[in-house]
Order: sequence, then C-alpha cells, then structure tokens
Amino acid sequence: MVDHHDWIRDDRCALDDRSSCPRSSPQQLTPTEVHTIRSMVTSDEYGHVSTGVLARLAQRLGKVFASPTTWYRLVRDHEWRRPRQRVHPAKPKVGIRASRPNEIWHVDTTLIRLLGGSRAYLHAVVDNFSRRILAWNVAETFHPDVTAQLLTWRIEKHDLGQAHGAGRRWCREL
Repeated sequence: MVDHHDWIRDDRCALDDRSSCPRSSPQQLTPTEVHTIRSMVTSDEYGHVSTGVLARLAQRLGKVFASPTTWYRLVRDHEWRRPRQRVHPAKPKVGIRASRPNEIWHVDTTLIRLLGGSRAYLHAVVDNFSRRILAWNVAETFHPDVTAQLLTWRIEKHDLGQAHGAGRRWCREL
C-alpha cells in the first residue's frame, strides 16, 4: 500500500510539457478528468442540471471526484459555455387579441383593500380590441352574478343581442 508520503517522493515523473508532475500532487486533476468535466459541462444531456449538482452527479457516477468549486473554477477559466435549455415553455407574449371592437370581451374582478381594513370588489367588462371598460360596478362582497348582470346590461344597452343572438342567449342562461 502506498501512502501519501511515498506518493510525493516518487521521482519517476519525467514529463517535460507540464510544470508539475501529476504524480507529485494526488489532488491534481488529470487531463482525462478535465476532459470528462468539459464533456459533462457542455453536454446537452446535462444542460438542465446546475454545475454544482453536476459535480455531485459525476462523483455518484464514479466519473470524476472533484469539488463543485473546482468545477466552477474550470468552467470560468476555460470559458466553457453551458447549453441553455428552457425547462418550462415560453409564456405567450401577445395573448388573445381581437381584430375588431366587440369581438371578444374580458371579465375582470379586482379586490381593492381600503385603508379602514374593509374591501371593495371592482367588477369590469373590458373590450379586448380597444381595451376600454364597457361596464363596471363596485360591490362590498364578491358575487359572480354581478358580472353576469354587467354583461346583460352591456348587451341590452347597445343592442348587441340582435346582431349577435347567441350572445344574448348566453347571458340569459347564466
């Protein structure tokens, strides 16, 4: 069995291309280990794994036994770029957009906390195309039937029920 002192005293190293012999410091990474670290860091397979977790994974798999700090230093010094991979799909930027007025309406209920500790609920019907508030109401409690009444009132006020008969039936069925 070779202990640490025997390892250091070993004078069989005859490398001319390296400043220090890998056999003289047992903690120094070999070129094969550095290559393994590089292949794991730049691999698409491990793109979703952080560098610190990747270092522990390599130890668990028996590939490279180096601390996460060493991995971070190698990535920084060699300027290796990690593959960027979104785990979650991108959020839509535009969302639903109408091409003309009164094509799509949105219903919004906002809770407003007042200074006295009480609450007020603002119910609104908004046109998607113009982003104008078509109808609104403020109530002390949250009731979905307030929104249904706003929709019905808005349809009857502008006589949209005759042009869009399905919309009128939909409101009355609520």
